[in-house]
Amino acid sequence: MAERNSCGDCTEEEVSENFAGKIQRLEEQITHANDVKKRAQQIAEHLKSEAEHFNESTLKPLSSRIQKFHDVLSSFRYEISLETKTAKGGTKLNQRVNRKGNSTDWVHPLAELSDGQISVQGLATLFAASTEYRWSRWPSVLLDDPLQSSDLLHASAFIDILRGLIKDLKYQVFLSSHDLEEARYIIRKCERSGIDVSQCHLLGPGVNGVRAVFS
Repeated sequence: MAERNSCGDCTEEEVSENFAGKIQRLEEQITHANDVKKRAQQIAEHLKSEAEHFNESTLKPLSSRIQKFHDVLSSFRYEISLETKTAKGGTKLNQRVNRKGNSTDWVHPLAELSDGQISVQGLATLFAASTEYRWSRWPSVLLDDPLQSSDLLHASAFIDILRGLIKDLKYQVFLSSHDLEEARYIIRKCERSGIDVSQCHLLGPGVNGVRAVFS
């Protein structure tokens, strides 16, 4: 109402100029919005292209190596795949498994595998990532109770992989175990292969911290 009163004495030419100015500002806003939309589409296409390149150059070789380690470590057979997908301007890494061999039957590991199978797959992924992309000048792996799923894991195959990492690739392996007999088994296998083993047996809490025996 105030605007109508303020322009009550405007001439037709002034009213036309006022509307023309508003139309011009709206057109500028529309042009800006279209530019922003176009830029967003360009960024989305770039992210999609980068994700596809990353899938081909990085994740496909890594998936292949995970598959090889897994097939050595376990008798359970299924396909393993890693891929990235872009959604809502972001990129997400997905790991999928397929037991049936059909292109449409890929599912998330948690929906298909048992806890033991997931542990084996995690170990295969660790070995694969460490050997496929050796980013550190100090090759090493840290393993916490890796044979806890020994009913699904081939212990002898696991030892063979450790020996290969240590002797062929010069890895240093840090391994913990809650099973003393299991630890002795691993140590015995490594020593028979000429691998130096240092042991640290944690005995429990003491006055000055955790008591341990080194050998």
